[in-house]
Amino acid sequence: MDLLTLSRRGVTISEIVNLNNVVEEYLKSPEYMTLRSLHDKVEEGDYISLTITDSGQGISPADREKQISKKALLSIDDYKGRGESILVVDDAKEQREIASAIFTELGYCVKTISK
Repeated sequence: MDLLTLSRRGVTISEIVNLNNVVEEYLKSPEYMTLRSLHDKVEEGDYISLTITDSGQGISPADREKQISKKALLSIDDYKGRGESILVVDDAKEQREIASAIFTELGYCVKTISK
């Protein structure tokens, strides 16, 4: 059984989740306490092994072809700004910096704020 299923008490979900919250919930769970008691020689440290899988359908081949074809027809000029302003809102500083750099390079006037 995977970590997400364990943390949700065996109920699979199909929604976007914050993995930090999932891990925090799991670390408070009886399953984790049992696992910890069975492997008491493992010392705490700055390491983790986390596997994420996606068993969803994905994009159908027909839709994928449409998407690829559409992208092939666009050039970088189709994405360039003409001095327009854009607001980037994200609570992660690194994400704001990445988005700001990309939009600035494309010619947008960028303002960033956290949540």
